[in-house]
Amino acid sequence: MTNTPETMALAPCPFCGGEATVYSPTCTASAPYDPGDRAFPEVQCLHCYASAKGENWDHACKTAIAAWNRRADTRPAPVSVTKPLEWGGAGTWGNQPSYHADSAFGWLMIVDHTQHGNGFRVYPPWEETKESHPTLEAAKAAAQADYNARILSALQPAPAVEGLLEAAENLANEVQDLPDGPYHQLYAALCRYRVALAAYEESQK
Repeated sequence: MTNTPETMALAPCPFCGGEATVYSPTCTASAPYDPGDRAFPEVQCLHCYASAKGENWDHACKTAIAAWNRRADTRPAPVSVTKPLEWGGAGTWGNQPSYHADSAFGWLMIVDHTQHGNGFRVYPPWEETKESHPTLEAAKAAAQADYNARILSALQPAPAVEGLLEAAENLANEVQDLPDGPYHQLYAALCRYRVALAAYEESQK
């Protein structure tokens, strides 16, 4: 194992977000090769054992660290349930500038009442309330938030995953304590499964 130079700090594991460490080569190009030796440097996650290898005889380990830090983050991104409202260009409503967006509930309208000191008002199709906002962007954001909430309220609750997360956590901990070998591959898979479940759970909040 070798210390990581400050100028080449290790990025978190792209699979589980865990801490990684660096292993330097155990032999040199001029020394007789032993089957147990490792000619290349390697970066390995301390949690799920994902790894990246460098070039042979690189005892500074820079090629392994660079390869590790180039790896893309494969953890699942948060899931978006509703799509953004698409607002059309400025029209008119009476003598006031207005903006329109089509939705699953009908047309939404924002009317610019700033010349009368009333800000930008949102006119949704589902109620008479007309909220006023200081800017057009604030009005659009409020309309989007209200629309999202109405869509989500009509969906069935997502399946509970707390039990699955706990089971994956327990199994991963058990496998981690087993001897080196193929169990590490299973542990890595369980870590990725656990991360995916956690991301899914977070997206449903």
